[in-house]
Amino acid sequence: MDKKFIILILLAFILAAMPLWARWQMDSGHESVELIMDGREFQEMSALEYDLNWESLAEAGVTGAALPAYTLEDLTEMGRIARRSPAELELFEELTPENADSPGGGAVFYFPDGERTASQAVLEAWQDLYDVRIDSYNGGSLVHFPHWNEEFADLIPGFDTSILEEVLEAGLRPSVRFKNQPDQSLNEVLLGEVYELGISSLIFTGDEVAGYPAHLEDTAEIMDEYGITYGFIEPFLADQDGDRALAGFLEHDLIRVHSMQRDELAQSTLDEVSDRYMRAVQERNVRYLYLRGFPPQEGFSGRGDAQLQLAGMISSELESEGFLPGNPSPMEARHSGALLVLMISLLVLAAGLIWINDILPYLFRSSGKILVMLAVSGAGVLLFFYSFFELILFRQITALAAALVFPALAGSALVDFDQGQRSAVSALSRAVLAALAGGVLVSAALATFQFYNQVEIFRGVKVAFLLPLMMTGFYFLIMEYGGNGSGQGPLSFLEQLWKKPLLYGHIALLMLAAAVLIIYIGRTGNLPLIPVPPWEVAVRSRLEELLAVRPRFKEFLIGHPFLFLLPLIKKYLPFSAVRIGAIMLAVIGQITVVNSFSHLHTPLRVTVLRTFHGYWLALPITILLAFLVYIIHRLLIYLELTPAEFGGSG
Repeated sequence: MDKKFIILILLAFILAAMPLWARWQMDSGHESVELIMDGREFQEMSALEYDLNWESLAEAGVTGAALPAYTLEDLTEMGRIARRSPAELELFEELTPENADSPGGGAVFYFPDGERTASQAVLEAWQDLYDVRIDSYNGGSLVHFPHWNEEFADLIPGFDTSILEEVLEAGLRPSVRFKNQPDQSLNEVLLGEVYELGISSLIFTGDEVAGYPAHLEDTAEIMDEYGITYGFIEPFLADQDGDRALAGFLEHDLIRVHSMQRDELAQSTLDEVSDRYMRAVQERNVRYLYLRGFPPQEGFSGRGDAQLQLAGMISSELESEGFLPGNPSPMEARHSGALLVLMISLLVLAAGLIWINDILPYLFRSSGKILVMLAVSGAGVLLFFYSFFELILFRQITALAAALVFPALAGSALVDFDQGQRSAVSALSRAVLAALAGGVLVSAALATFQFYNQVEIFRGVKVAFLLPLMMTGFYFLIMEYGGNGSGQGPLSFLEQLWKKPLLYGHIALLMLAAAVLIIYIGRTGNLPLIPVPPWEVAVRSRLEELLAVRPRFKEFLIGHPFLFLLPLIKKYLPFSAVRIGAIMLAVIGQITVVNSFSHLHTPLRVTVLRTFHGYWLALPITILLAFLVYIIHRLLIYLELTPAEFGGSG
């Protein structure tokens, strides 16, 4: 292993050390988990199950409760308020005929005595905004909208304080849920109500967060002023409009939320539900577990017991894994500073120049000057990006560059071994170290609360999975057909490659490679196009049971076995197509290692364990494949087939 590469790897781990250590400490001190019950759905259940109450939930392990903020539409459907049309206004003696004849039409809502769902502050805001008139009637209140608009159905008159009293009496920490209001001033009033009630956490309902689209920063300022923590629902569960932007304005004061839809809950076993919540805590640093109520259905009796049993199972598993009940704090860790990110970007540039330097002699006779030009121009581009781009974007560019260059370095080491320029030990260790160095640099470059909380994500996943393979393939073609360092020039090289005969074996292998590539790209990214098959789900579950943290399939089942098999393939199956295919599959494993470190919402301990399991679990797969390679080798000898018949010389 040459000195330049050793220095590169050492510098990578040195630069990443402080952000990784801060992240490790953050993960270790982030042990409290809140188990929150949906207040609205729990009311539905307790109305049918009379022995189900907040105290029994608290005994089962629930630590928090989410108070619902019912809209006018909700309250009307529940029968807690009554809606009247303008034609019915004359039935109420308190309202004059002049009001009844309001030209814009309207609606009246009757809030009967004892319903503590209408806040005086909210009603006053309605008066200012919508010319609402409020009259006393029959011990309750009539709220008259002279000009009714259907979007007003989403108006929230206030919070049901009777639920709050029950929750506090049971010793549970209250949070609140409400949806974005038609006017930002109403959001501000409701946030003030939350503060006055002494509630310090908020999870939004509906398709958008409060203040969307134009007043998200105002919402964030008020929440920050009142000390209200934002419960940020995991984006793949409910990608609410404005959620990431609001989280960005709030900076640190947010906690990630995991939940299940009620139809999923009804169709899953308690063990499956509990396992899913535990994975969210252990593998994604979620600290608000939001429990939905089992939906009412025929034969509902007994579902209350299931709700208590589920809460008890999750609580027990959390305790057994060392987590603490209730009152979590937001995830915070020391960020990697701008100067450190610049140093990482320069190191990534150096890694790219090392890769380019290995290729240039095969393409140009005077490669030294070209390398200097590339170094100077590359440094200039980095300084320009650093000076004029937002730091968050510069972080993402740096991380993507590291995710491209270091797997390509791993691939070039494997190609060098294939071409007899490195020993097996040197090439394989170089590939592994390059992948790990790339991974820690990606993690260090993205070390901010935005990435810890998945407010921002690693960009260019599919590019990062595809381009290193293309770079490795290009490197292989140059080494295989590039004239052994003659510096013949890129055009001469392409001409030579173009004149190579195309055999049926090439066509078959190209079709196979295309199919593999479609599956490979379709299964990558934050939103994969190809779903996970049932058999893989079953294997994943089994691996999680055995190892707690399962390795990634692309690593232990594909990439790493072929990495370890390369010496055997070179010896027993020296066909060009087989060799490059095996190298590409090995590089896939190293790409995936780097990608694992880009998941900053995953605890670092989990990423390290996952990577370790990927390497050692590949060993038994390698042994099985080694037998297969030898059998194929003997079969080819029997059939008297040679590498030349497949277009490769070996």
